[in-house]
Amino acid sequence: MEFTSEFARQVLVPFIVGVAVFMVQQFVPKLKAKSIATRLGVAFLVFVLAAAATYVTLKKGTNEDLTIAGAIIDESDHSGISGAEISIVGRTETCTSEDNGNFKLKLGANGESPDQVRLRVQKVGYLPKEESVTPPTHGVELQLRKRRE
Repeated sequence: MEFTSEFARQVLVPFIVGVAVFMVQQFVPKLKAKSIATRLGVAFLVFVLAAAATYVTLKKGTNEDLTIAGAIIDESDHSGISGAEISIVGRTETCTSEDNGNFKLKLGANGESPDQVRLRVQKVGYLPKEESVTPPTHGVELQLRKRRE
């Protein structure tokens, strides 16, 4: 099973917060003698601290699961273009489109998650094309125009 930030948000965060609240209730016996308002206040404080710590940890996970996916299409007949090279300007990630024109480009974990990246698509016989996208994104359709000879 691949660890993703979606898994962390839906499973890990509630689990960590639940364990933190449970530990406060079970391992701090002096709180059992206090009023319900005090116990709820402490539980809420632990909940907020655990959620904040988990959020900060997840933000540092950055872009390990950011993917850009879509298709490279011929502008004239709307057919998929195979073998087109897709790259990100200023970065090292590249991929090649499949026989039907589909592609999937994973961003490497090298710092903060980018708000936008600029895709560059090249294929022999076609004019190159650049377009900005916001990762993660799926369903990007990039149309290439044939070169005039």
